[in-house]
Amino acid sequence: MSIESGGYNPNNMPELSYEEKMQAEREAFDKRMEKFAEELGVSKETIIQSYAVEEDNLRSEEPDEPTSIYESGPGSKVIERSIKETILERIKGQTDSLTKLPNRVALEKDLERRKRENKEFSFIMIDVDKFKSINDNYGHAGGDYVLKTLAEVLKNTLREGDIVTRYGGEELVVLAANANGSGPEVAEKLRRAVAKYEFKYEGKKIDVTISAGVNAPQNEVADLEALKIKSDKALYAAKGEFGASVLEGENIEPGHEKEPSRNQVWYYDKDGILKKYTKPE
Repeated sequence: MSIESGGYNPNNMPELSYEEKMQAEREAFDKRMEKFAEELGVSKETIIQSYAVEEDNLRSEEPDEPTSIYESGPGSKVIERSIKETILERIKGQTDSLTKLPNRVALEKDLERRKRENKEFSFIMIDVDKFKSINDNYGHAGGDYVLKTLAEVLKNTLREGDIVTRYGGEELVVLAANANGSGPEVAEKLRRAVAKYEFKYEGKKIDVTISAGVNAPQNEVADLEALKIKSDKALYAAKGEFGASVLEGENIEPGHEKEPSRNQVWYYDKDGILKKYTKPE
């Protein structure tokens, strides 16, 4: 039975309506993701998100290929099984095919290892500022150049033992050893390195900056999504989006909460207070 059949008898598929066939494909895809997650020992959400990232990567490489089964409608093509298998193999390799960074599967596994070792670490969420504008002005190829170059800048700036991974889209995650509460310092070092680097695509300079949100130092058991929630809130603050509903009720350090800015580092201290990082003079 093919991956597309979703438990239906393939001989009866021609009798199904278009909507029933689409439902069968969705059910099959969902079951395959569950099984694949079990095989790799990671969450189903990690597999689904990794699939979406690699699907976008493949679309950039082969722009004439059909789109996702979730985007299929009357008259559109459905992604072929061979393409699905290619994507799953890429995920299994634990390396993002665009940036060559570890992917979300590798991140989840590294996170589990750090928790087993019971060593304090910082979870840093990084987002490229105004990435949509970069894509609009320079095309998707220009956006891909920025992501690939950014990956190199971050890797070359990190300390030994820290890792940067591609989480999805223009979002990256750094797991940093948290010696003496150094997570925000690591994020600031990365922010400055990116701001200083000259990004040039087809002879044109692209202004690239990043914002970063840092969770409080961790050494207790917490899953990937739980860690991301806090770091995401700090990231909203770093982008100056203080009106966002996710920041309602947060304990924000007075004095900076009205700054409509980007290109900043915000972090949670051990008392749960959300603060803007300012490098000591």
